Amino acid sequence: MGGCAGSGGGAGGGGGASVGLFSWRSFVVLDACDISAGVGGPGGAGAKGGVGGAGGNGGLGGLGFNEPDIAAGGKGGPGGAGVVGGPGSGGAGGPSIAIVYQGTQPITNETTVLTISPGGSPGLGGQDAALAAPDGSLGMSEEIWAVP
Repeated sequence: MGGCAGSGGGAGGGGGASVGLFSWRSFVVLDACDISAGVGGPGGAGAKGGVGGAGGNGGLGGLGFNEPDIAAGGKGGPGGAGVVGGPGSGGAGGPSIAIVYQGTQPITNETTVLTISPGGSPGLGGQDAALAAPDGSLGMSEEIWAVP
């Protein structure tokens, strides 16, 4: 019996978010405010795949019959080793968002300043000698984002 394939490499975790104001189903009015979001956190790196399992012993041969032309069968050969699991992809960078809301969008006026920074950098995809998983994606950067 052949060995089992190695487990797949774990994906990199997503980077942390930087949010200036979070409003959940609330009525918010911003007058002469400075709302800032910092740089999103970097995505985590993907992991290498796991090692494959060893092959098992071959099965026993058949007994045959008391007939001259039906002899006992020989033992089967050992199974092959399992393959290495594939590496995991990199995690997405964290977002930088000045206002995140669900429900009613907060009201701003011309004296309210929303400042955003770059989204977090993508995590590197896992690699081994034969395979390379894709990197994660760059974190988004938005002044206002509605939670669906």
